[in-house]
Amino acid sequence: MRQHSKRSFSGTLFFVHMRLKTLMLGILVGGVNAVGIMNTIVEPMLEPSPAPTDELHAKPKRTKSVAKPVAKPVEHANYVAKIGDCSTVPDTPDFKLIQQWQDKMKASVTKPSMFADTNHLYVDDRCFVARRVCEVTVPASDAVLLLPRDGPGSITLQSKDYDVVLGAANSIGCVARYSFASLLEKDGSLPILNLGRSAMGPHTYTDEPNWPLLAPVFINARAIIICIMGGRHSPESETGKLSDIDAFEKLKGMYHSKNPEEVEHAKELIRQSLASAALEYQELVRRIRAGAPAGKPPRILLVWQSSCPISGCTGLDEFPQYYMERSGTQNVLASLATVLGAEVIDASWGHLPPSPPFPMDQCSTCVTKSKDVCDAGEARNDAQREGRTCGTKCGYVTSAYYPHDAAHAYAASVISAALRKDTDKVMDADITDTGN
Repeated sequence: MRQHSKRSFSGTLFFVHMRLKTLMLGILVGGVNAVGIMNTIVEPMLEPSPAPTDELHAKPKRTKSVAKPVAKPVEHANYVAKIGDCSTVPDTPDFKLIQQWQDKMKASVTKPSMFADTNHLYVDDRCFVARRVCEVTVPASDAVLLLPRDGPGSITLQSKDYDVVLGAANSIGCVARYSFASLLEKDGSLPILNLGRSAMGPHTYTDEPNWPLLAPVFINARAIIICIMGGRHSPESETGKLSDIDAFEKLKGMYHSKNPEEVEHAKELIRQSLASAALEYQELVRRIRAGAPAGKPPRILLVWQSSCPISGCTGLDEFPQYYMERSGTQNVLASLATVLGAEVIDASWGHLPPSPPFPMDQCSTCVTKSKDVCDAGEARNDAQREGRTCGTKCGYVTSAYYPHDAAHAYAASVISAALRKDTDKVMDADITDTGN
């Protein structure tokens, strides 16, 4: 009981601390929405969270907290970003050759960041998803980003002439031949810069050194499409900034314990993580609006892309973890959207018929004769056991955790409809203004 009281006291302090931060950030973000873009905004410090990890697999690295400069609109260049050379992961059975390709891609990078390498893009999945990566230069921050992309290269992006996608592995089409972002472009949408990575939390975008390099891309976009990220990647009072797999397994053990006190403690930690996540989304949007050209902030879309209905999940392992209040998750998202001035897009895909498993047929140099269907995780383990990019046990790949091809097609359709709706409003306003 003494240990539980100590936990409760720590949790209470954390909760009070988070509520005070929520109130302050709510005023800041809500104030921006109510009165437009302020000329001068004092930027509060946000406690950094850890660098992200591979989805449910690896431990994070700590990041240092340093001063966070407010980004400015593009001034010294006549464009925001340029999509340059693109390259697909090499068709090879040898992981070493893939690593050499990664090193070569990284050699063009001038400043390190989470988006300056390909470590979180599942490039070793070459034999079932042939990832293509493009160099994106951002002159205002003197950055080179390495981003997943299926669309054309050699494109110069002007302010408001592109959209940005944020999110975890689901946003890049981890186990799909094409992500919803790629399908949007293919269907005629504006070019998209996909800043998705595995196991992302919203804090990653405001962490150093990422924010100063990404800020010009954010503040000059037409729309920011935020896929809700896993709640476990936002801090709570017990594990602090470490949301790695060990901490997650420990919390699951408490949640499923026969000890009522441990169960309640796990639920409190979950509530704390979700409160942290809300603050992180608010801080990200506040910075974007604070730096955007006057009167032209990007539109913010919150996308629920999960096999769970938008009313919430039933288990801790379902993505996005921790959003499990079946009667409350939708309200949580609606409340967050209200504070952010955002629109919620329901791209849940559990009601869709599953897409057929796709074959391990993307490597002409590594062929398996197996007809067995494996989950993506087992396909990766199979390849690692064999020491090559394709294993011997798995011939087809599927996933219950990541959205499949039909799920990405559905997400593209509902997001496209929302973006067109906004564009139609602008066109109608233009027609009214000109008297036509």
